[in-house]
Parts: sequence; C-alpha cells; structure tokens
Amino acid sequence: MSDLIIIGYDGSDEAKRATALVPRLVRADRAVVISVWHDGGLIAAGAPVAMSPPIESIDGALIAAAQELAEDGALRATLAGLEVTAATRHAPAPGAIGHALLDAADDYDADLVVVGHGGHSLLADALFGSVSTEVVRDGRRPVLVIPA
Repeated sequence: MSDLIIIGYDGSDEAKRATALVPRLVRADRAVVISVWHDGGLIAAGAPVAMSPPIESIDGALIAAAQELAEDGALRATLAGLEVTAATRHAPAPGAIGHALLDAADDYDADLVVVGHGGHSLLADALFGSVSTEVVRDGRRPVLVIPA
C-alpha cells in the first residue's frame, strides 16, 4: 500500500488519464499533484508553453500558471477519490522535469511517482526525451507509468 504518491501533471490527456486511474490501480491515502515549470516556460498539455518576454514578472506568471495546472489535476484526483494537495516545482530546463518530480518525491518521502506517457514514438523519445523515461531511468523511487 502506498501512503503517499506523487502525480506528475501537465494537463495532457495522458496526465488526466493517469490521474483518474491511480485510485483504481494503487491503494493510496494521499497524493500530491505536481506541475513543473522551467525557466522560460511551462509544459502544459504535453507541449511547451513559452512565455513571451519581456514581461516584468515571468517567474511569477509561470508559477501562477503551474499552480493553476496543479489545482486542475488535484481537483481531478479528488474527484477520483484521493485526498490531494496541489504543488508546483521548478526545473532549470525542460529536460529536468522528471528530476524535479523525483526531488519532490524525496522531499515528501513519497512511496510512488505516477506519470502518464504521451505515446510518442521511440524516435521522438530518443530525440526529445520524455518525462516518464527520465523518472524510470533515475531509479531512486518506484514509478508507475500509465500508457496513452
């Protein structure tokens, strides 16, 4: 039984599916739904969303957008039956999103990290990387990847 799980949430269909399936697949008391923002953008609905500089408070706008996204995921997880908290994390670059989720899992001492996989081709994953591949390869926490 997992007492606390981390759910990586970017608003994509895969993330929504993973969030809805988690209570049916894992016995969990609590979850933290985390959206990750990075310098210059946010990954939302599985695609980068760039902020158009110059804006005076780009970090503030990114944090607010990530928080709104996390709250959407938390609402979905709550409706699926979990006790949920919404949170955000910062990654220094888009390629470090998985590490930001794992750092959050370490901070919360989570039993499991859950992410959706976008169903990209092996070539696309090799060229651009994927968050699910990043968290699985790291190996420091158990990971549940929900396929597309």
